[in-house]
Amino acid sequence: MCIRDSVPPKINDKGELVYDVKEVKNYRRDKTKVVTFRVPHNTAVQLFDYKNQKTRVVFGPELVMLEPDEHFTVISLSGGKPKREGVIKSLALNLGPDSMTDV
Repeated sequence: MCIRDSVPPKINDKGELVYDVKEVKNYRRDKTKVVTFRVPHNTAVQLFDYKNQKTRVVFGPELVMLEPDEHFTVISLSGGKPKREGVIKSLALNLGPDSMTDV
């Protein structure tokens, strides 16, 4: 039995999203359980369906239940002073006016 283990997408030279997929063998999973995530108030979470190649965005407050071929998209943001790429890694993006600075 094989499942696909994925990593967040990358952007190639043409500006297209590229998804690297690895095969994991001899993995058993409980098909009666579901992965859930409670999206906090005033945040957004992006999910990607690998089977249909579609994304969906869920705005909180909401309880997200992943479909069988869905994965969370990990958001990589710049942060720190001075700004550096990839400092903040999160599943949820804060949407408030006070959640970001430009200093």
